[in-house]
Amino acid sequence: MRTVTLGSMFVVLSLGVLGCKNDPVHEIDMAVDCNNVCNRYRDCFDTGYNTDNCRARCHEMVDRDPNAANACDACLGAASCLGAFGCASDCQGILP
Repeated sequence: MRTVTLGSMFVVLSLGVLGCKNDPVHEIDMAVDCNNVCNRYRDCFDTGYNTDNCRARCHEMVDRDPNAANACDACLGAASCLGAFGCASDCQGILP
């Protein structure tokens, strides 16, 4: 009986940890995406852009929409720095 109880507790705790939103891999991916997005905007469109504020906004946005930074980073990665900023819809809430 004790073995079954301990085994059940282990399974429940494992599932709780695996399903946790604060997954280290997710946190690293988000930080890299936010850093890429903010630096790319500064380098391409506004050399005086405050990347620290941008990264903070990006992290807040990712808390609401986990795919926000990935979508923005993918759009910016596919675009060149030439021309107008064309990722407004993908980067809404992160970049101006």
